[in-house]
Formats: sequence, C-alpha cells, structure tokens
Amino acid sequence: MPAAESESPVALAVDIGGTKVDAALVDTEGRIVPGSRHRAPTGAEQTPETFAGAIASVCARATDAAGPAHRLVGVGV
Repeated sequence: MPAAESESPVALAVDIGGTKVDAALVDTEGRIVPGSRHRAPTGAEQTPETFAGAIASVCARATDAAGPAHRLVGVGV
C-alpha cells in the first residue's frame, strides 16, 4: 500500500552509551518528534541479555510513537 500523503518521514536515532541508551524519532529537519524520546539505564551490572533488552525496549517505544502521522525511513546508531 502506498504511503499516505500526510505521513512525515522520520528516522530512528539510537545512542548507546556506557550509562544509558536513548532512542528517538528525528524528522527531516533534525528535530526530535515530541513524545518519541525514551531512555533506559545501562552499566557494568548489565548482562548481554539485559543490555540487548534495554536497547530493544527504547527502540520499540520510540517507533511506537510514530503512529499514522510518521513513516520510518531509516535508522542511525
């Protein structure tokens, strides 16, 4: 099905750090889409499984914020 005319293209931006992981949707002007930024803690106490879970969680929550008004066109990590 073709994209609706009113859909705005956005990219998923993911920042993986030693103390946190952030994910948000960013529009074509580089602005964070309101309500799409999510953060989870990381750190030395994380296991590979909990670290991967934190990344997956913030990415899912950010993309869920896209709704029908946005179309995901890329990802940057």
